[in-house]
Amino acid sequence: MSVLTNEERMLLCSLECRNQADALTVLTQFASDLQAEAILHGSIQALIAKLEREHLDFVAETTEMPDDLSE
Repeated sequence: MSVLTNEERMLLCSLECRNQADALTVLTQFASDLQAEAILHGSIQALIAKLEREHLDFVAETTEMPDDLSE
């Protein structure tokens, strides 16, 4: 079972980071560039927290995208 939502997985895939540490670096920089009240800022912060707290297989999470993203 996936730890990440489809939206989170799509975002991480679009970043093309090779590992979880790189993704955290990119997301942290991206979040710092956004205004704190921006809607996306909260989503990015939540994803950063999830990546820091969850033990997940980053490669599997970012390569096994479902064909139908409405699942």
